[in-house]
Amino acid sequence: MIADLVLAISGLLGFSVSEQEAVEIFDGLAQDEQSEIEEMPSYSPQINTGEDYTYGFFNPLLQLENDYEDYSWELQESREVADVSNFNPVNIGGLYFPESEVISALDASTSQSNHGGGCGPRAIIGICDYFSRAMSYGFETNPSSSTSRIALATEVFNTVTTHETSSATLTYVGGFRRGFDDIVSNHSLSSLICQTKMYSVFGWRENGFWANIVANISEGMPVTLSTYDGAGDFGGHYSNIFGYEIWQGFNSTTNEQITKKLLKAKMNWGSSGNPFEYCYADILGRKIIGLISYHYTPTGSYDFSPSAAQTAFSNPIYPSSDTSNVVIAAGHGWLTNRLRCGVPEAGKIVFSPNKTGFGDSYLTINPGHTINELELGLSAYGFNEGFGYETIQIQYLKQYGTWENHVSFMATTLPLYSDGPQSKLFLFPNTTIQIRVRIIHPSPMGNDDSGRVVLSAMTVHYVGFDYPYPVLENGGETL
Repeated sequence: MIADLVLAISGLLGFSVSEQEAVEIFDGLAQDEQSEIEEMPSYSPQINTGEDYTYGFFNPLLQLENDYEDYSWELQESREVADVSNFNPVNIGGLYFPESEVISALDASTSQSNHGGGCGPRAIIGICDYFSRAMSYGFETNPSSSTSRIALATEVFNTVTTHETSSATLTYVGGFRRGFDDIVSNHSLSSLICQTKMYSVFGWRENGFWANIVANISEGMPVTLSTYDGAGDFGGHYSNIFGYEIWQGFNSTTNEQITKKLLKAKMNWGSSGNPFEYCYADILGRKIIGLISYHYTPTGSYDFSPSAAQTAFSNPIYPSSDTSNVVIAAGHGWLTNRLRCGVPEAGKIVFSPNKTGFGDSYLTINPGHTINELELGLSAYGFNEGFGYETIQIQYLKQYGTWENHVSFMATTLPLYSDGPQSKLFLFPNTTIQIRVRIIHPSPMGNDDSGRVVLSAMTVHYVGFDYPYPVLENGGETL
């Protein structure tokens, strides 16, 4: 069946393939196909009915209102990788990676592409550029430098195997994956960064694809969507998915509710294209579709527990300022600095910025090594805390001693402590050696400790112990 499928596709595309090329096209598709046959449900799901979901759009509300006229719509959930890393992938050929640089790289490379290098290599450029911008990994020496960006694009065009037709530059999934792996290896990053794939021939894996996308976006990792055909922008294209949205529709006449899931993608069209496009997640139910996921794995981790903090903090209640060394494990301690942050009860590190004369509360940690990922368990202490306007800021100390606001969100988005903490993950540049969890109240009032946010768990993931203890800031003043 695989052979028949390959022959059919090659005929449609207007070129012949050898047996070896057939293997490269699908890169182990035989195993995927067998797995998919085993998973195939006994009933016939409502997908692949002939509707083409490869068409993209720019305004989700307007599109939903046009496609489902009898429904009113409300956004229920929206996530992007920037919620974790403070960066989204750029549009290759757009403002931050101009098309002129892509063409310069193409001219300098060995690529024979007559179609802008092909959407496969351009997608890989976008992913490598993301790792450089978000986590400072050396695919580009400096993502702000045109010379550095051109060097990355040239490397990708030289590395990724493509095939020319009269109308397109094709990249088979196998060639895409091997090209990415080779580039990662060229930069000695194979122990930290890798890719995996999901593939569907028959279109039965829509739910699995969606779960994969949601999981990766929540970890700050974009994914690359590969489609074989379709009349829309997403058809026969590699696009970098960096976010998703879930919308709820309500029909007031019938009281019917429906849910629509949307994907947000960088299309890498070039300077004339829009920065990103939406498409319906129904596209994930199409036949012959692939998803390449990227994974980042730091080498070690330490947990910062409330019990360890309670033992170490010289003043467990909310101090105006305090510096303590918290023993995390035998022979290893974290230097901490805090303001209006304490352990008033066992099992809770509590921030309390809402008090007259303050409006600020933070916990700074310096573990003595890089901080590449940070996991937090956060919740709101309770009702009537006055934290309606509080902002939670995740910050890191830059090279010259200034604090960078990395990711911010409102305290009102947190669940109550009684309902359990919300897990939050953050990615940092690989030179980060100090981070601060800061909570700011714009108009603090009252003499009670309020506006409280609970930190139930903290885990720092690191790559190496390459950095000594730096100078720690104390409430904005250097110790």
